[in-house]
Amino acid sequence: VQAQRNDFFYAKYDGQGKVYFQWFFDNNKDVVESFIIYKAEGAFKEFQENTFYQFRKLSINDVESDKHGLFSYVTEDKLEADEYSYALFIYLKDGSVVKSLPFIVFNNFEPPQKGIYFASEPVRVAFLNKEYKYEAKAVTYPEENLEVVYKLMKSPEGMKIDNNTGIITWTPTKKYNNLFVSIAAYVKNNSKMIAYQDFEIYIYNCENPIILSGKITDKNDNPVENGYITIFPTNAQNSEKPSDPRHYGSEVINGEYKIEADAESYFMVFYDMMGRAYIYKNTKNVENADKIVLKCGENQEVNWQIENLSNKYYSVSGKVLDENGEPVPYFPVIFESVPNGEVNIPENYFSLHSMTDENGYYEAKLPEDYKFIAFIHLDKAEGMKNMPMILYYNQTFKREDATIINADRDYTDIDFKFMKNPDFKFFVVKGKVTDNDDKPIAGAMVSFEGFNDKTNKEGYYHYYDAVYTDNNGEYKIELPDMFKYIAYAININGIEKNRDYRALFYKQTYIREKATIIKLDKDLTGIDFKFDVSNVPPTYQGAIVGKVLNSEGTPIQYAFVEAIRLDNDDIDYTEKSHFAYTDANGYYAFKGLKEGKYVVFASTQKSTEFSCGYYVANADATISFEDATRIELDGKNIVENIIIQLPKFEIKQGGGIIKGEIYNERNFDEANKSANAISSAKLYLKENKNALVNYNESNANGSFVITGVPAGEFTFTIEKAGFQKFEKTINVDESNITDLGLIMLVPLAGASVDDPAQINSLVFPNPVSSELMFQFTSVNNINSIAIINQDGKLIRNESVNLAAGNNNIKLNVSTLSSGKYFILIEDGNKNYAIPFIINK
Repeated sequence: VQAQRNDFFYAKYDGQGKVYFQWFFDNNKDVVESFIIYKAEGAFKEFQENTFYQFRKLSINDVESDKHGLFSYVTEDKLEADEYSYALFIYLKDGSVVKSLPFIVFNNFEPPQKGIYFASEPVRVAFLNKEYKYEAKAVTYPEENLEVVYKLMKSPEGMKIDNNTGIITWTPTKKYNNLFVSIAAYVKNNSKMIAYQDFEIYIYNCENPIILSGKITDKNDNPVENGYITIFPTNAQNSEKPSDPRHYGSEVINGEYKIEADAESYFMVFYDMMGRAYIYKNTKNVENADKIVLKCGENQEVNWQIENLSNKYYSVSGKVLDENGEPVPYFPVIFESVPNGEVNIPENYFSLHSMTDENGYYEAKLPEDYKFIAFIHLDKAEGMKNMPMILYYNQTFKREDATIINADRDYTDIDFKFMKNPDFKFFVVKGKVTDNDDKPIAGAMVSFEGFNDKTNKEGYYHYYDAVYTDNNGEYKIELPDMFKYIAYAININGIEKNRDYRALFYKQTYIREKATIIKLDKDLTGIDFKFDVSNVPPTYQGAIVGKVLNSEGTPIQYAFVEAIRLDNDDIDYTEKSHFAYTDANGYYAFKGLKEGKYVVFASTQKSTEFSCGYYVANADATISFEDATRIELDGKNIVENIIIQLPKFEIKQGGGIIKGEIYNERNFDEANKSANAISSAKLYLKENKNALVNYNESNANGSFVITGVPAGEFTFTIEKAGFQKFEKTINVDESNITDLGLIMLVPLAGASVDDPAQINSLVFPNPVSSELMFQFTSVNNINSIAIINQDGKLIRNESVNLAAGNNNIKLNVSTLSSGKYFILIEDGNKNYAIPFIINK
């Protein structure tokens, strides 16, 4: 086991046909649903879904485990190639997933047979004003008597650890919602042998929970049929880390609820089935709310009649018509409440949705005593437009001019009719999609991405619209003149495994950078596309071959080498990096590279003779990305003799520790940090901005720990494909841990986007790192959706159950590597290709 927090997964091949797996999971094994081990041929530092395949799916009974969370599994697996990569996914019963980084196994390579791990189970419960004690115990192997040093990496004020015995003592004097503790244990005089233990401590006043129960009724004193009630501490700022303090709650069924809680002073909030919130006791803000005080050993009953909650509703109905006055079926109409009749409010109070039927008719039920504005998203018309265009009732694009609907009676004829925004001037673009023999291709999708001079970056556009070719292969589309456009066609008429789904850009190129820019000052014709339909997704023939040498010219075995494709001389975050390890003679090879410019990076990883750097022609490697030599490929040529001569760095040893966590700044959510964690970021610690002292990479959850650092002032640098370089000066004190906290990396492409929320309103967040949601209005039931990558290859086909109408669909894309993708949907005789970007 390499470590017990991030690099917690280990695999070893015995050379005789068996692979031994070990991992540490610092949780109760009862929370585990299953383990899945994935496998890929080759060396990979990051999980790539289209490369890894499911190797073994295991239940808790299929593996060996001990009480300290150490799991092991042995299976037969005859390895033929030189190197393989395995990754572990732990699926928990609450639906969450814990993932390891890939572990690379060499067919003839014996990893170091020594390490350290925690053999003790944390004490996770503490009581207010009583001493908490936990004796942490770390064990080394194979030598069992090495001297171990313990340090607190993160702890509350007043908590202490004995550096020699690992005994932790602390007396909590105030109530926390939850408390995060992190311990490090390392071998004295060898801080590279280190293990971590992370856990939470829950602090209670009472040894037995208090029962809070009661009844919830509406203004007419009738029991509320359904809802949810929650209580949260009146002092909600008592958490060691930002978290939702509302961890006591209950469903309300037929007016009754029951909550188990600790002694505390609480506010109470009730949520009805529409999501409307009511604060106890009948107030509009928390400052004026009544407090509920619970005491140990005293159950309490609280009944609440909500004075402004009514079960009475009024009917609002109307039609949605297109520009020609024809009914629009299956189109969403939204009603948004406006407290006190104010149209422009700082945030949405609550909203209701209705869907038109096949005749364009809709009906909604609005609760009495509320005021609403009604609107439709014209950018959802035909399910494709991306320009946010909201048409309010009564026929206005200006929110302040919207007609307010007071829910005090029934309404009819609340109608909407599609119209063009008068602020835009539209032009017509026409063209044709054919095959090589000029035969028309029906059902092809032609897309237009509108951008300004700052946003001509793949996936970053201010306007997106698409149209399908008719039976003659022809299309016609209207576009506003306020943008420049890149146009491309995708032959999506059906989903087949070996079809070429690549985007063909105008004029006749598969390379976005070579696309012809379209400017609109008049109607255009002849924007045509010609496919070679016999094509299958391309197999690229480009290759880079070379050796890695040390400063004395000796070949380095097991050096890690990375080929990174560039886009406009920046790292191309839409293209995954390629990885390789050197053999006994220092040789490495990258095959199957597409055309473009590359830089090559090599490192000796965790060997004692450490070094790293980018390839520089006829010179020593450099740690400066800007000084790296660019290698140009045309997708077919082989570039040989790329000799990376790594300089010798003087690795200074000390007792200092630097730690931190790295995240994507875009769409960062404190409550779901792991979704934006950045793994495998390069970390440099330098003296005088150029003399490398240490090198490391971030773990699967974005965290990093650099150990053995001497005291002094250093330049700390982070590099990651697709993000702006992060750099700061830090001072290391060997007696304390240097905690850099949360570090936010800024995406390169996102730096020029004025309003990320306007990039793509169909798919969000976009770019995405973990889970995306997309809205789609379908005419038919849909049973499956597919995902293709930017090379036009079908990489995933998923079964779904989507009813006709408006659908909000969640997709877990955390296992896909960075790049551009399309979601393919077959809806009757229409096929959709919805673009999205993954940026990790």
